[in-house]
Amino acid sequence: EKEDLTLGGKGDLAAFDLHGNVKSCKWKDEFGAIHNLVFDEHGKWIKYNGKPLSALEEHKRDKKGRIASYVWGEMGCADNHILTFDAETGRLKKMEVTGEGHDVYTYKYDQKGLLTHRHLKGEFTEMGAEESEHYETNMDYEYSSIDDCGNWTKRTGYGATGSDPAVETRTLVYY
Repeated sequence: EKEDLTLGGKGDLAAFDLHGNVKSCKWKDEFGAIHNLVFDEHGKWIKYNGKPLSALEEHKRDKKGRIASYVWGEMGCADNHILTFDAETGRLKKMEVTGEGHDVYTYKYDQKGLLTHRHLKGEFTEMGAEESEHYETNMDYEYSSIDDCGNWTKRTGYGATGSDPAVETRTLVYY
């Protein structure tokens, strides 16, 4: 039976827009950073870049056991991510990222369940600056490669300043 791709994947897979029995995901993001994610058979996120999740600071789970917040990044520029899921679909609806700035990402999906639009509203304060810099960007996604489980393995984002077009790839391994 094929999974309903308009609903969030099981466990923590929903946080990363994944479906099926994903064991690992090697994700190259729009900035070229590599994120190696490992999940157990139940979709619970257990490793990040080779380290157990317990080594990540501040990771918390919600009442449904899904990842609700985590910190990742190198020492000195680590960002805290706070996730909000849609109550009806279980999809990632909003992500707040705080670190050197404060960014709020909101997500829109199409009828097939693919992320089509990402809105970012944020602010950043340079060291020593009195005023915060405010910015807003919109990114629209096109998918050039989707696997048999409905997971994208290559997508291109258009519209975000400074990273246009932004190509992301994912290499997935399944149980």
